[in-house]
Formats: sequence, C-alpha cells, structure tokens
Amino acid sequence: MVRIAILLFIPFVLFAQNEKTKPDESFNPSELKEPKIEFPLIIMPDDKLPGEEEEEDIPADSTLDGYRIQILTTRDPEEADTLQAQLQGSFPGEVYVTYDPPNYKVRVGNYINRPLAEESQVRLKRMGFRRAWVIRTKVLVAPKIEER
Repeated sequence: MVRIAILLFIPFVLFAQNEKTKPDESFNPSELKEPKIEFPLIIMPDDKLPGEEEEEDIPADSTLDGYRIQILTTRDPEEADTLQAQLQGSFPGEVYVTYDPPNYKVRVGNYINRPLAEESQVRLKRMGFRRAWVIRTKVLVAPKIEER
C-alpha cells in the first residue's frame, strides 16, 4: 500500500512547477487619467451627463434589448398561426410566431421599456388572453417600436 502511495506521489513531484510566478506590476493606479469636471456643474433635464457619448443612429433591421408579450405556447403550428391571424386584425403592433422546439410561441409587440409592454399586457388580458405575460427578448427596430 505504501508503494502505491509513493508511486502515485512521484508524478506530482516530477511535473510540479519549478519557478514561482511573479505578479504583474505594470499597472500603476496613480497614472490613471480621469476626465476633468469643472464645478459647479449644472445639468439641465435634456443635457447629457459628462462622459456620455452621442447616441449612434441605429440601422434599420437591427435588434435591441426590449420586451414582448407572450400569449400562447403550443405544439400545434396551426393553432399558433390561427391566433396570429386573429391578433393581426384586432391588435395594433406586430405579431410573431417563433419556433423553439418543441413549442410554437405567439408573441406581440416591440417595446423598448417594460411599462409600455405591461400596458399592452393589460389590454390583451381584457381581450380574453388571461395568460399573457411580458418577456424580455430582442426586438426589431424596423417594424416601428411602440413608444406610446
């Protein structure tokens, strides 16, 4: 038994690191360059905060983080398509059917913030879709993002 323990211990000794690693000392916090802010700083409601970059134009057909309302999850593609056709005529906004195996999901809208999505969720519940819920997902920019 002792021989087995010694035989198992020998590879650890042979393949161990011989040199100690040295910490990276190239970072010097006293050399950090902070942006200068002149005081007093008066910020109006429409002003950008110091250090904020200008917003870039978002190209069409791109996606953003946003919200949609999911109305149905089913394994029947015909049921999903039927609901999509029904909603396209009666609900303002885009209606999407996505396939996430093995389920088809019917989702509505392209909302950039949650309160707007929750308002639409309330409308959908009044229309009879009691199980509608808000989900966070990527939303399309091109088909008009509902802002109010």
